[in-house]
Amino acid sequence: ALYEAVYGERPFEGSSMAALMVSMRAGVVRPAPKGSDVPASLRKVLLRGLSVVPTERWPSMEALLEELRRLVAPRRRRWMVVGVTMGLVAVGGGLGATRTLEWLSRCTGARKQLEGVWDDARRQEVRAAILGTELSYAPGTLERLEPRLDEYADAWATEHTEACEATWERGEQSEEEMSLRMGCLRERSQQLRATVNELADADATVVEHAVRSVASLPRLERCRDLEALRTEVQPPEDPVVADQVAALEELLVEAKAKMAAGKYAEGLRVVNEVVEQGAGLHYEPLMARAWLLQGQLRDGTGDYEGAAMALRDAYGAAVARRMSAEAAEASMGLVSVLGVALMRQDEGRDWLAHAEPMSRAAGTDEARAAYFNGLGVLAWKQAEYDEARAALLSALTLKERVYGPDHPAIARALANMGVLASSQGKYAEARDFNERALASLEKALGPDHPDVAQVLVNLANVVAEEDTARELGVRALAIREKAFGPEHPLVAASLNNNGTAAYKQGKLDEARDFYERALAINEKVLGSEHPSLTVTLGNLGSVAQDQGKLDEARGFHQRALTINEKALGPEHPDVARSLARLGSVAQQQGKLDEARDLELRALAISEKALGPEHPDLALALGSLGSLAQVQGNLDEALALYQRALAIQEKALGPHHYEVAPTLVDLGSVAHSQGKLGEARDLHERALVMLEQTLGPEHPNTALPLTGLGMVLLDLGQPAQALPSLERALALRTTHQVEPGQLAATHFALARALWSAPATAGRDRPRARMLAEQARDAWVAAGVRGKKDLAEVEQWLAEHG
Repeated sequence: ALYEAVYGERPFEGSSMAALMVSMRAGVVRPAPKGSDVPASLRKVLLRGLSVVPTERWPSMEALLEELRRLVAPRRRRWMVVGVTMGLVAVGGGLGATRTLEWLSRCTGARKQLEGVWDDARRQEVRAAILGTELSYAPGTLERLEPRLDEYADAWATEHTEACEATWERGEQSEEEMSLRMGCLRERSQQLRATVNELADADATVVEHAVRSVASLPRLERCRDLEALRTEVQPPEDPVVADQVAALEELLVEAKAKMAAGKYAEGLRVVNEVVEQGAGLHYEPLMARAWLLQGQLRDGTGDYEGAAMALRDAYGAAVARRMSAEAAEASMGLVSVLGVALMRQDEGRDWLAHAEPMSRAAGTDEARAAYFNGLGVLAWKQAEYDEARAALLSALTLKERVYGPDHPAIARALANMGVLASSQGKYAEARDFNERALASLEKALGPDHPDVAQVLVNLANVVAEEDTARELGVRALAIREKAFGPEHPLVAASLNNNGTAAYKQGKLDEARDFYERALAINEKVLGSEHPSLTVTLGNLGSVAQDQGKLDEARGFHQRALTINEKALGPEHPDVARSLARLGSVAQQQGKLDEARDLELRALAISEKALGPEHPDLALALGSLGSLAQVQGNLDEALALYQRALAIQEKALGPHHYEVAPTLVDLGSVAHSQGKLGEARDLHERALVMLEQTLGPEHPNTALPLTGLGMVLLDLGQPAQALPSLERALALRTTHQVEPGQLAATHFALARALWSAPATAGRDRPRARMLAEQARDAWVAAGVRGKKDLAEVEQWLAEHG
């Protein structure tokens, strides 16, 4: 009313009631009439009263009156006095009933609309906050962050001007269409403001997520899509309810910015308030968005059951109001939470069936990319690698089309492809994907950003050169120590990764040192019963087992089992893994009945949780096969090994390095059954596979080399056995291996050296020395070396 009294016309245009309502809701205020002499200061007062954002309006009638008195006092212009007198009586009703609106009166000065959102003052605040963290990667983050913010703000101003000119200058679109576009841009500016607010109050978490949070700002191009904008749910018709909804939606914007900044707990507190207050408004679109964000934030805090509950509510509300984009997000969230985080993969598949049509209905490449990414990750977890590969490639293609090559999302998609290729044993391809991911991430985030460390670890796991792998691991550790300090869980993760690299190279003492340092950090920071400890405990158990320290190995695996059962429940796949490792130790200790019980339980859990064809079953199947073989049940052992091989070849392909040990096991059974030709072929196939995937100097190649040498001995070809056995001994001497394995190679080589022709390598003194070393190792092994000890002692007695 005051605006109309001053200007002689209403603030909003619209040829119909519907058009007028759209204009009001979008906040499109008329330009000042031509020739108007209303001062800019008064217009500013009026526009503040019409503000879109309730908190930006005058806090009270008295505050408005005081400002008007201040403006009137110096000049006492007659028109102003008259205008104010005419309008004051109706001001309260006009301000209270008007929706949150924004000044869009001219097609120039759009950049001015972002004052206080992203301008020089805000830039200085962000700079001070980020550099004030003194993080090693803060300067590099700021260097990459500011251009992204500038680009987004400039693009917003361009879109704003274009939307205005299309109506007021070119007459290409209606006022209603301009209002839709301006409303969309207003939402974008609110999200930009909330993001900058987080950056201006940055801590270490915010700096770590800073570039990604800005990169995740909603795309401005959608504000040109009038067809899509028309399908969006309109605010409530009741202006009082509309104001309340608008205020709560502002809080959702704030919570979303906190989530993008990595502040999940803070964001959850804000969105919980929205859910509580919004329930009484009975406006389903608001609740759909609030439940969606609540589910995503609960997921971020690790409350997966709570996340699933909120996401189900969000999906139901979104479908009811035909909010396809929100329904697609909610269903994909359920795929991730249920199918991946909680390992309820059948439920994850069920939600994929909902997500697929919803992602199509959403009508954006982003929604389809999210669908394919979710499908790919779930298929990957289910060991459906071909399906996973096709889906993840589709996600990568769509993301490249949407975001361009320098977006952080591209690096993540490339890294996913690299890990998947590694899982399939495609190491050259995995290296290519990881190198591309590394280059992309270094460009987007900087070379010292902690996210770069994970890609370095992934790359270290697939390069063939040991020195290169070690350098990559050292660099990853250095980045994390510099970024987080020496006692952080991610530093522990790097130490664990470096330990695994050393373990694969047979450097058991070095691996143990890395693992012990990782365990000490996690125990200090996370506590002695945190589930993150179990990976390192399992690795320490494997090292101790290979060192022949079986009681110590049992202790590590038992502790991991106890933690996993308490944290994850008795039927989680990680529990099965701990049980299988305990069974392996029990078998080496000669506790065969206990070993069988442990392995059967591990197999049952894995089959139930993962399905009967998941490659993780191979560990328990192999252990059960070994147990049956030790007990002389060769047919049972053969069946178990054959099932393990079929599962591995289907999931991993016939040339994966993990297939090789199963081929060796099958060769050992064939050898025991007297099928020497078949046994030789199996060992040779395993040897070629390992040489091609891991390299000829990898310590794992000693396994088929020893097996092949033993078969050649029984074929009466000791001279032909010598090269394989000498090579196996060199590998097992250079690298630290389980004492029983070294003893087996010693004894096989002893037999070959004794039986070889005098002109073809015979060396009987060395043969007795090697046999004695084998005997001593099996004496030290106690009960687990009893059978082998009897054989070598008999041989020494016969070859004195």
